[in-house]
Amino acid sequence: MKRTFFKIIDESNHLEVGCVDGYMDISISSNNDDYYLSVKITEDEVQELIDFLTEKKKELEKDNE
Repeated sequence: MKRTFFKIIDESNHLEVGCVDGYMDISISSNNDDYYLSVKITEDEVQELIDFLTEKKKELEKDNE
């Protein structure tokens, strides 16, 4: 079962982020079922992403000082 954290839906597409079977799942699809892309990320990959984004945020804050 998928646990959804958030969805963004516009006129032609939607983005959904959730958790499926212990993986973070990021899905992008068209509202007309023309395409569907799903990426599953492990816990370690999620932590790497969080670390990367945290470092980039610090760099941006430092540049704006």
